[in-house]
Amino acid sequence: MLLAPLLAPLLACSADTQPPRRPGVSLRDSLRVRREAAIATRPDTFGTRVDSMRILHPPAGADAPVPWVIVISEFQCAACRHLALEVLPSIRRDIAEGGVAHLAFVNAPRDEHFNARFAAHAALCAASAGRFWEMHDSLFATLPRWDRMPDPQRWMDSLAVAADVPFDVQDACTTRQRLLRVLEGDMRRSAQAGVTDVPAVFVGDRRLASSELTVRGIRRAIAQATAR
Repeated sequence: MLLAPLLAPLLACSADTQPPRRPGVSLRDSLRVRREAAIATRPDTFGTRVDSMRILHPPAGADAPVPWVIVISEFQCAACRHLALEVLPSIRRDIAEGGVAHLAFVNAPRDEHFNARFAAHAALCAASAGRFWEMHDSLFATLPRWDRMPDPQRWMDSLAVAADVPFDVQDACTTRQRLLRVLEGDMRRSAQAGVTDVPAVFVGDRRLASSELTVRGIRRAIAQATAR
């Protein structure tokens, strides 16, 4: 049941079109029922649209149901950076080319990493312009540059502009902290799911062990979840 607090808000804004199943049969089925109810009753808010921009789906037209891969991470830890730059690019290609899974990113900045919250909010603001994953990559790639900055906001705004986010959009979002509630929601859901250390990766209903956070390990977990 660890995935329930993580997936429910993401599924509410997801474009998944798989046919509904009977509620109560499995976690996946209960989440789908929640999603359908949320779509019917929840307005299309700014935060909901931002959520949808940090989900990678299989290509349109894919028929077979596929598992969810949920990455819970932050932008200022070394292990998170390794996962983002050395492992996830292959998984993202697998999704784009083979439709093997849905992939979503949930922020869980740690208290001791002060700039991680700036980075998480900046990435969410970039998502409002449809550039979350580009900003995700840039933040991790340039971590040594902004890691110890006393105020990294201008630097992060420049990364967003380089990722094709209009400056006025990014500046207004970060200055007004428009997505602070979304970030706080991520942190709350991560805590509810029992995540106390990052990075954490869930595939289907299972949290992967640290030793599985490799391209081979995640691919194997996706294949196992798909076969169930």
